[in-house]
Amino acid sequence: MMTVNHRKEEFILDFFFMQPMVQGQTDGVANLRSRVIVTPEHLKRIANALSENIRKYEEKFGAIRESDDFPRALH
Repeated sequence: MMTVNHRKEEFILDFFFMQPMVQGQTDGVANLRSRVIVTPEHLKRIANALSENIRKYEEKFGAIRESDDFPRALH
């Protein structure tokens, strides 16, 4: 799981590990594993690099199907 927050000077990417649900548990437990803080300019370079690599991957292996079995937003 990942969340993205931002303010004028920076983007904050929080990566969480979602604990497997145990019997009788109604809510999952997510633990923060990593936080990446980058400038808007650097995040744009990261996004462009990811887009380019996804394009190359799909050219080679076919389209990546997006999963639709989880919520897009937490709130």
